[in-house]
This record gives sequence, C-alpha cells and structure tokens, in this order.
Amino acid sequence: MKRLLIDGRCLLDTRSGGVRRLVLPFIESLIANKNADTEIVVGFTSHASLPADLAHLPHQHVRIPNKLVIIASFFGISFEKYFAGAFDEVLYPNMDFTAKSRVPTTVLVHDLSFLIEPAWYSTKSRLWHTLLRPKQLIKNATRVLTVSSWTKRDLIKILNVEEDKIEIIKTSDFLISPIQQSIAALEGKPFFLLLGANNTRKNGECVLEAFKQFREQDKTISLAITGKHLQQEGVICLDWLNDQELAWLYANAKALLYPSWYEGFGIPLIEATQTKTPIIASTSSSLPDIAPAETIFVPPHQPQLWTMAMQSVIRRG
Repeated sequence: MKRLLIDGRCLLDTRSGGVRRLVLPFIESLIANKNADTEIVVGFTSHASLPADLAHLPHQHVRIPNKLVIIASFFGISFEKYFAGAFDEVLYPNMDFTAKSRVPTTVLVHDLSFLIEPAWYSTKSRLWHTLLRPKQLIKNATRVLTVSSWTKRDLIKILNVEEDKIEIIKTSDFLISPIQQSIAALEGKPFFLLLGANNTRKNGECVLEAFKQFREQDKTISLAITGKHLQQEGVICLDWLNDQELAWLYANAKALLYPSWYEGFGIPLIEATQTKTPIIASTSSSLPDIAPAETIFVPPHQPQLWTMAMQSVIRRG
C-alpha cells in the first residue's frame, strides 16, 4: 500500500482566497480518483480546530502551533515527521515551511510573482518568502506541478528547473456556490466588480483611476471593490465575502475587472465565466491564455483604455 501525505496547512485559513479555492478541489479530485492500492492522508498542524469544510477529508490533525512547525523546519524537522506511520511521498499543494525530506516530494507552484517583482509584496511578506527558501524547496522536489504553461515557463527561465521535471495539472472545475446571498449595499444598483484592490500586484489603482474617468460620463454605475477601504465617488467598499456573497457578485456584476500585472492562473476569470459575466482583463502574463474568448483585453498600464472598455460593456447591454 502506497501512502501519500498531502500538506493541508494552506487550507486552514478560510479567508486565504484563490489558493484555497484551487487547492481544496484539487485534493478532493486526487482522493476521488486514487488507485485502490494508495492511501491518501491530508496532514494538518494547527492548535485550533479544523474548519468545518475539511472534516470530510481523510486526515491527521496534530495540535501543534504552526509557529513551532516553522521553527522546527530550520532544525531539520520535515513535515511528515509529525504524522503517524511511514509515507512514500509528500505533496505540498502550496509552498510551505519544511526541512528536506527523505522521501520523494512534489511541490505545486502557483506562480513566481514574489521573485519576479518583490515590490508587489509587503516587507512582512518578503521576509516570509525569504525564510521559506522557495528555491531550495523546488530544487529538492522530485516533481514540480504547476497550473499554467506561463508558470512552467517562469520555472524554467528563472529557476532553471528541468522541463521534464515539471507537470502542468488539469485544475478541477471551480464551481461557485449554487446558493447566492445578496449584498444589501448593492441591491438594485448596476456595478462593476474589482477583487483584491489592496494587492499591489492586482493593480487596482489602474481601475480606480479609469473609473473616475468613467463616472464623468455615467454616474449610474457603481464600482464594488474588495480588500480596500477608500473614499471615492461611486465606489462601494466591501468587507470579506463568503462563497454565497461572491457568487451573487459575479452573477450581478456588469463586468469583472481584472487588471493584474501578473497572474500564474487567475481563478476569478474561470468563476466569472460560470455566471456568464463579461470580463475585462489585463494583457499581462497568463491571462490571455486563461480567460475565455469573449474577454476584452486591455494593457494594465493604460487607465484611459480601461475606461473605454467599461463604456463598451455598458453599450453592449
């Protein structure tokens, strides 16, 4: 019997956004399609209880603070050492702290944005990535998985990873919640949707500037944003959203605005497609490969063209 341990730490934060929404269905797919001679265990290290939506996974939960796990990794303690029984392989669906393992490891790399432009990240995040030693994690891995040909290209170009070591996975369908929960501040109002406006890499400032220009001609449309609170005419700032509220936003938005400087994949593009929501997206990185054919593509550094694209969506009705 082959035993596979999957690192579940990236699932513990229910507000972690895109990574969790990609990783959970990926793990569920692995479990559903495993061979009869394979046992899969999802390993969690956390002092707190598990989120309710993880209870169905075959798992071991070791109640130890993750800060101790991080510190122990610098003293040669690899992640699998915390769990009962021997394992034949360890899968890290998101890069996290561990010492070098004695068994084969597989690492899923979502993107290399933290290496491409560190300025997109806060000082705290840059320190975290430095201590994580991602280059060493990838070098030590037996296999490297990724979600797009763009990230595969970056792995080869930036980290000199051998091409035959990299595998592009087929991501599971990102099924947004079939149940929708309306947001009172937006009910009855036409609006555009911008997610993650606090993230420099997401380039929200471009859309905010474009929307100022848009409002000069049309004050009937609002802009709903997440991740940031600011005072700007027509902008409605939203706090953290649950899955049902997010589904309602997609279904009711005039368009999803996605102006990122860089994305290894871009889950919101797939989710918006499920509700047939129009998309205006950046021409940068993987987005032209990921977005549906009907997407309006605009350079991420030209707000005036984003204004024109928003006007075009409204004219189309």
